[in-house]
Amino acid sequence: MPNWCNNKLIITGDEKHLDYIENVINGTIQSYQKAARDMSIKIFIAGVIGILKPTKVCKFDPYPALVSNGGGEDNTANQAFQQWIDMLNANAELNTDNVFTIYQLYLQTGISSLKYDDLTDNQKQRCEAIFAEKKFDWTGSFGSADCSNWFDTEIEWKGEGCDGHLDIDLIVPPSVLVELNGFNGKFLKGVSSGYDDAVNRCGTKWSIVEVHNVEREGRELSFYFESAWSPALPLGQRLSEEFSLTVNHYFVEQGCDFTGFYIYEDGNAISGASDSLEWAPVASEEDDDDDDCEDHEVVGPDYTVQHFEGCGYGG
Repeated sequence: MPNWCNNKLIITGDEKHLDYIENVINGTIQSYQKAARDMSIKIFIAGVIGILKPTKVCKFDPYPALVSNGGGEDNTANQAFQQWIDMLNANAELNTDNVFTIYQLYLQTGISSLKYDDLTDNQKQRCEAIFAEKKFDWTGSFGSADCSNWFDTEIEWKGEGCDGHLDIDLIVPPSVLVELNGFNGKFLKGVSSGYDDAVNRCGTKWSIVEVHNVEREGRELSFYFESAWSPALPLGQRLSEEFSLTVNHYFVEQGCDFTGFYIYEDGNAISGASDSLEWAPVASEEDDDDDDCEDHEVVGPDYTVQHFEGCGYGG
């Protein structure tokens, strides 16, 4: 289990932007990123096995086999495939606009009705080989998932959201490439694994965090959440940049003895600090004669006690 870093965000700005953040937290605004990822995986497979082909000469260095089947007819399906390849080569984020673009491209390719039994034996073999390599990252299962059943499963255009949780991916989106590469990676050349990407992009291993102590008063919104090992600093920075907000991001993790804060305006850190915790012994009648058994409590820095006393110091 990881150590948990406690985070507190105090966000000030336009009320309509605070409304949006609140709606993300309460699950009213949902993410379609997983659906777009699954559709991209199906498009990827269809390209590798030659169902879809690019309409112009192009390269895809992370996985050359994606475009190794030669050029295709200039029809609607291949045009959509070409546009999707262009998104990959541009390292497109799974932001809202791109998510809905992928949905439209998926429909235009016509592969939603493609079934495993429609494939040739050679196409099935290539599909099985890729699926065996990426089965866990793409399905979450090591042993029970079957390639033919997975291939034939209809991809629902369905959003995901959960009351009381914040999906950092909605604010700081991953790239389509990283989502194809999967949490463990080692599939697309030169592309980060999902794990490495989450740590760098979100500041923490897991992008979905449980939110508590949500308070809203006019133009100010504050809440707490815990993140694995380290503070989710990119969240505050991106919120400030995207919505022209002032974001105060405080954090503490007593197990690894660090605490700090950053204040962002329009995406720029205008103030900040990084400190160790300050401790003092707690008096106990039982331990008066044994200093080695003294309990200790956090007494500083002042900003840490002010914002986290009673809410926990992580660990």
